[in-house]
Amino acid sequence: MQSTFIKLQPDFIAEVEFDPECGMWTVACDRLGVYTEAESYEKLLARFWEIAREMAQENHVPLSKQSRVEFRQNTLFTIAN
Repeated sequence: MQSTFIKLQPDFIAEVEFDPECGMWTVACDRLGVYTEAESYEKLLARFWEIAREMAQENHVPLSKQSRVEFRQNTLFTIAN
């Protein structure tokens, strides 16, 4: 039996970063107009979903239960010489 993998394209991209200087996680989704922060990754995702629908409505962007959001985590680090 041959399996088929279909990657569904996300409707929205949310960029996630951790700021080690202040110890906070941030998320930004330009299309939805969502920009927020939290002290843990789990709280950040909860906060995102808490405000996403309202921000989408304010920005006249369609968002439904079937909408797909891809969370991309950006990690910054320095390679020691």
